[in-house]
Amino acid sequence: MKALIVFLSCWLPILTASKNETLFGTTTTSSISVDYPVTTSEQGSNVHQLHRKIPLYLGGFFSLGGVWDGSGILPAVEMALDHINDRMDILPNYDLRMTWNDTQCESGLGTRTLFDQIFHEPQKIAILGPPCSTDAEAIADVAHYWNLITISYSAASPDLANKKKYPLFSRTTINSLSYNPSRVLTIKEFKWKRVGLIQENLELFSLERSQGSQ
Repeated sequence: MKALIVFLSCWLPILTASKNETLFGTTTTSSISVDYPVTTSEQGSNVHQLHRKIPLYLGGFFSLGGVWDGSGILPAVEMALDHINDRMDILPNYDLRMTWNDTQCESGLGTRTLFDQIFHEPQKIAILGPPCSTDAEAIADVAHYWNLITISYSAASPDLANKKKYPLFSRTTINSLSYNPSRVLTIKEFKWKRVGLIQENLELFSLERSQGSQ
C-alpha cells in the first residue's frame, strides 16, 4: 500500500498538469470502487470537504476469480485511496476516485474492460492494474494511445520492460527475471547437477527459463 501511495503522489500531479486528450470512463464513488454497471455513492468522514476538491478518476483492473484470485488487493487499494484523501500533505486539492472491473486475468476481457473505461464518463487519468502479465500486456499495448499511464501492482513479465512497446507502463513489483540470480545461486549452493522446471506454456515463463539457463 505504501508503494501505491508513493507512486500516486509522484505521478498524479504530473498527470493533472496536462489534459491534452479527452478520456472517458464510468461514474464512480468517492474513493470507493464501483463495478460495471455503475452506481454512485459516497464514503468517508470528510464528505463535506470532497466537493471542494478536484476529483481525479482511476480505472481499476482486478482479478476476483478466474485463473488467479487476487481479491485481497481490492480492499488494500481502497484503503490506500482513503488514506491519501484523508491527508492534507498529499494531493490536498484533489479527491482520488476509482471505477473498477474484474478482468479475471484474461487478455480479451481486459481489453474489452479498457474500452468500457475509456468510452464511459468520467475521464480517467490512469489505469491501476491489471494484476496478471497476460492482460497487462494487452492493456498496456493499447492504453498509451489514449495517453493513459498503466500502473500494475503484480504483473512481472520481462516483456513489459520494453518501453518502445509499452511506453506508459509502470509497476510496483519487480521484473520476474530478477529472481533468476537467486535461483542460480541456490542451485550452486546445494551443488545440484540436474534441475527440472515445471511451467505454464506462456511466453512469460519461457523468457525466465531461457535467461536462467544462460
